[in-house]
Amino acid sequence: SKVLGAIRRRLAAADLITHAHLGRVPQKWRDMFGVVETAACPLQDVSYIDDCAFPVFSAAAALCEKISRTMTIVQDGFTAFGLSVNLKQGKTEVVALFAGRGAALAKREAFVLHQGRLAYEHGGGEESRVSLVQSYKHMGSIFCPITPGTEVKCRARGLTADAHVLARALY
Repeated sequence: SKVLGAIRRRLAAADLITHAHLGRVPQKWRDMFGVVETAACPLQDVSYIDDCAFPVFSAAAALCEKISRTMTIVQDGFTAFGLSVNLKQGKTEVVALFAGRGAALAKREAFVLHQGRLAYEHGGGEESRVSLVQSYKHMGSIFCPITPGTEVKCRARGLTADAHVLARALY
């Protein structure tokens, strides 16, 4: 879409899109996801109808700042096309996985000091806050970066072997 294309270009210009080397990923996975360039595959938004997810990768200490920068671009991108971002609880939320050096401190700062509400500026200086959550449930699907729920465990049983192959190829 025009909107997502404009947001992708702005995220790329701000160096907010991570690229992964996918040369070791099995061909069937590359075919499934339409991977053309294995040396520098962009890990960018995923969208379906009117829902979008924008992955953000960063060291734990810089994660919240990078999410804020991403939210600014996403909000301004939708606004430029006359659309709005619904920041109500359960609508637009961020699932953050703090890992590595400084993770405990960064997570404490995000969830305790900032009470799970991440501030970002948009529209020439207006401030908004997006909720940081431990997991996100959408239309019968659950996303949680650490401990999956029963539904996810059941769905994942059939894909475990392929997921391990993919993980070994990526890491």
